[in-house]
Amino acid sequence: MILLAADISLKVVGTAGLKKKLELIIKKDAVKKIVRDNGTQLQRKMINKAVFTKGYSTGATRRSITMQIGDGGFSVKVKPGTHYAGYLERGTRLMDKQPFVLPALKEQKVKFRKDLEALVK
Repeated sequence: MILLAADISLKVVGTAGLKKKLELIIKKDAVKKIVRDNGTQLQRKMINKAVFTKGYSTGATRRSITMQIGDGGFSVKVKPGTHYAGYLERGTRLMDKQPFVLPALKEQKVKFRKDLEALVK
């Protein structure tokens, strides 16, 4: 009996779980990249917006803006390190506010949401 290539078949059973697991791992890595990239962009936007024209400007707040990645790459913390950054952001009764955190966050939030929605599709 001669076997032809058309007569041979191979069937692998149980790969659905493996396929789902591999897709999940790939999506996790993609989510981590999106989080990291958006965190970096948020940091840059905050630094660019941290230009203060009123009062005595030293640039300390701009230089103090840092980014920390946490939760295994699923979260990013971007914050100024100066103790008076909150006064600059919200102002005081004697000083007008000069926001730099919230405007940058509002801009980046839109892009972050679009990036995640594109990943899910």
